[in-house]
Amino acid sequence: MARKPFQEKITTYDIGVRDFPDLGVFSASKLILLVPLPLSPSSRPDSSVGWFTNPLKALYYGLWIQYRWLLLKLLIAVVIVAFFALFIYNLPGYTVKWVLGV
Repeated sequence: MARKPFQEKITTYDIGVRDFPDLGVFSASKLILLVPLPLSPSSRPDSSVGWFTNPLKALYYGLWIQYRWLLLKLLIAVVIVAFFALFIYNLPGYTVKWVLGV
């Protein structure tokens, strides 16, 4: 014999309109979506100041989203140029050491 799927029963569910006895959890959540509840007006400001309070988030949305691949290519190019510059900078000293056998 097959078991019934587990579903918690809510004995009374009051959403402000009427009571719904013996309502399952899933059907109650669907009912909440269907029946509009009166919502209190929010006390949010007209404009958000999140960009000023978190500058890294502003840089993320302003630069990283649009120029992600350009910034990655630029970073790789800077690393390669830095290694090449260090190679050229250290080449004369190591060449002299190699020639003199030091």
